[in-house]
Amino acid sequence: MVVKKLSTVIAISLFFSAVLFAETTIRITNGEWEPFMSQYSFHYGINSHIVSESFKLDGINVVWGFYPWKRAYELAKMGTWDASATWWPSDKTRRSFLISNPVSKRLNKY
Repeated sequence: MVVKKLSTVIAISLFFSAVLFAETTIRITNGEWEPFMSQYSFHYGINSHIVSESFKLDGINVVWGFYPWKRAYELAKMGTWDASATWWPSDKTRRSFLISNPVSKRLNKY
């Protein structure tokens, strides 16, 4: 009886410790805009890397999904994916999403 209770307590403890220390994952859509974002670039591009590393600081792993831009936007807006990365802060995007500070600045000047 004592062994059965002890094994139950251990099993419950292991379950809760696994839940408490489980890595959280966020799924973010992205498009092609080299060198900032690309499924073909190292770390998926500089902006994607900055976003991944920022989430990593809070223990959150990023899974990237690359799609044509319109589809990337709609998948995040519908909630199929958790977010979409680095959109211009227009009125349209502000109505659909919470917009962060800029991830990077343009490298060229107009």
